[in-house]
Amino acid sequence: MYRVPKKRSGKRKRLLYSLSLRRNAGDGKTAFLQQVEAVFASHGTSIESLPSNNGSRWEFQGVRYETNYDGSQDEGDRSNDAVLAAFLEPFAGNTVKGLAGAEARLIAINEGRLLDFLAHGEYADRFPGLRAFVLGSHENTAQLSRALLINLNTRAVTAGGADSLMERQLLAMLRPELWRPCNSCSYATQCPIKHNVDSLSERSSGPAVRERLRRLFELIHLRRQSHITMRDLRSALSFVLLRDHSCHDISTLLSRRDEAVTEDLAYLYYPNAFADQEVNATASVSSTVTQVADERAVDRLVRRLREIDVGIVNSPLLDRRLDHDPTTAVPWMTFEGRSGQGWQILRALTQNAPHPRDDLPLQLLMSRRSAIQSMWRRWAYFERRDDGWEQMLPFRSAALLERIVTPKDPQDEQKASSELLNEVLDAISLL
Repeated sequence: MYRVPKKRSGKRKRLLYSLSLRRNAGDGKTAFLQQVEAVFASHGTSIESLPSNNGSRWEFQGVRYETNYDGSQDEGDRSNDAVLAAFLEPFAGNTVKGLAGAEARLIAINEGRLLDFLAHGEYADRFPGLRAFVLGSHENTAQLSRALLINLNTRAVTAGGADSLMERQLLAMLRPELWRPCNSCSYATQCPIKHNVDSLSERSSGPAVRERLRRLFELIHLRRQSHITMRDLRSALSFVLLRDHSCHDISTLLSRRDEAVTEDLAYLYYPNAFADQEVNATASVSSTVTQVADERAVDRLVRRLREIDVGIVNSPLLDRRLDHDPTTAVPWMTFEGRSGQGWQILRALTQNAPHPRDDLPLQLLMSRRSAIQSMWRRWAYFERRDDGWEQMLPFRSAALLERIVTPKDPQDEQKASSELLNEVLDAISLL
């Protein structure tokens, strides 16, 4: 929610808005500025696009606003340094007096590019006050009350649980009107895509499934190996639901009668979206759908999520129960209105699994049975009704780390830190 600046004590609030990022395309910089523009437009303001198509300008309550969607872009014959110098000219000088004037600038710019322009660029000498503000923002010592710098690198798309950006994006993709045509489809009860949508949007069990999906994305964030952009997030969530398959692809698959169709269908259900592809390739004899899907899914976030596949986390007690009778191995959730076809597919795959008495090489026999066991583990992680899913994560201390990084309150943070300290001391004592 963005609100138009209002008068306070006879003065209007002027903003220099800088979205500062570390070279992360897809973070939603342009969309952010366009949402701000939309708020002003909703108040009857006329928004004029710039000739460069790299921003807009408008006037509101005597303040002239201008946006720059990409602060790293040249404009015609003008270099990027010249573009930035002209854009930020109202805020030149040692004291940035322009913040008290009638000009407001909102810019989305890469953090490194902004620092390079202000510290080493051709026009760096013009903006000593602005440079001091940006450097001070990194050290939390910035003093300009009418300037605001937002660093989207510090944003976690998974933070906030049910109020997280991830949850909101996923719910937007699950809006009933988007999937209403599926209800009249002749393949509705057999379609794995509809199964995925029905599972994640179900009123009673859906929130728990979405929370477990969020936890996997959160592990990627906590590992600090890559920054999850909004583009990454939307792409990965789309992959969970659709698996890069169109309605035509599903129709063709369901029309097949070969022996590999059951396995191909099984891998399209959402618990297998982030299945380790090396395990699949080793276990599959004739399946081609997963290979095609993997070729399409070059998404870097999907690859990261496959590195933490819950299906390859061994749990001897659970594995024994799943191997004996998966239907009673754990207390399972119920999903009102969801077709039972997914379970039938998985049970058929289990019943047709090779046995030691079959004439198959031992390595192939073991890999295929292991692949089916991995599928059941993934389903158990997402759809078991008890709290055992937390022990199925590949990082057993993830919940403790989460309490320290994003604590509910100071007391919980202190308690979690003490628990971590005790665990570290215990580990050291065993050396």
